[in-house]
Amino acid sequence: MFSQSLKLSVHFFNEEPTAAARQLESLDPSASALLLVKVPLSSATHVLKVMLPSSAAKIVENLPEEYTASVFHSLELAEIAAILRYIKAPRRSVLLALLPLKKQTICRLLISYPEHTIGSMIESNVLVLNSQMTVADALIRVKKHDYFDTHEIVVVDSSRKLFGKTSLHELLRKPAATIIKTICKRTVDSLSGFSDARAVLASEIWKKSDMVTVINRKQEFIGILRHCDLRAALSHIKVVDEVSNAIPGEILDAYGTVLLTVLDVFIPAKTPNPAAQ
Repeated sequence: MFSQSLKLSVHFFNEEPTAAARQLESLDPSASALLLVKVPLSSATHVLKVMLPSSAAKIVENLPEEYTASVFHSLELAEIAAILRYIKAPRRSVLLALLPLKKQTICRLLISYPEHTIGSMIESNVLVLNSQMTVADALIRVKKHDYFDTHEIVVVDSSRKLFGKTSLHELLRKPAATIIKTICKRTVDSLSGFSDARAVLASEIWKKSDMVTVINRKQEFIGILRHCDLRAALSHIKVVDEVSNAIPGEILDAYGTVLLTVLDVFIPAKTPNPAAQ
């Protein structure tokens, strides 16, 4: 019976992740954490991705650290930051340490921006060139970079302030000794990381490009914002706000009973207190 209930729970997580998230949010966080570690990691992360970050944070705090590290490996940095934003500093530092050093730095940056701002939605792991380097050095950096999905490359000065943009095409056609700043397009649209996400979505800036550079208050480059990522982030917020009314009650009732059956196996019933009888 238990094995069948666990299989149904996994099916529920995979096929109805939003409904599963709502069910886990209604349980005690320690109970939800206990259930998550019993299902495949892919099923657990599938549900955490669509859960309210504030609720996911309470569950993550109750997960074993080794398991949390595996969960973080399966999530995007923006998703990790959204969860860690709701965990208080001492515990947050412990969980951040589960990430590789570079990802820790990026995650701290994302956490420093409020949830409704574009600074919390940026992609920071992008190829960036220094205006003073040569084309030869730039191409070495291009080869070392794991992946980039645009022909445009951001260029910053020695203070990491936005200098301009160039392209891979320009790098390939210029002599190796050419200094990057001489082949830059200096007019670059940028937005503050503290800009309101919904206001930015309505901006005219997207008529010119599907990607915009983002800077901090010191005018330093901190990352890029893709139009698709912005729409996805805002869509997720809207879905989380509205989804409870959209989930059929029969789904929640049916699978809710299954989840409680599974939890009964792992959480021992309290022994009656003879004095109370």
